[in-house]
Amino acid sequence: MSPPSDSKIVCECLQVTEAQLVKAIKTRDLRDLNGVAAHTLAGDGCTSCHPLLGAYLRKLRGEAATCRLPRPAAAQRDSSQALPL
Repeated sequence: MSPPSDSKIVCECLQVTEAQLVKAIKTRDLRDLNGVAAHTLAGDGCTSCHPLLGAYLRKLRGEAATCRLPRPAAAQRDSSQALPL
């Protein structure tokens, strides 16, 4: 495996590089997308990089990685809080 690149962007929205991502996953023992977002901000924008971030987690953490996408806030809202039409 080649060394992580400081120029390869893995999250366009927040300009997180491959090197930043790999360092955070390894040094902070990150195992899920929420941890990646909390420590690097990667994946905390449009979320289109989530599949790529998940691939890095699986590559670096194997079976220990949890790559499920977080549920959107609207899906978590209780239906009793629905706005009237």
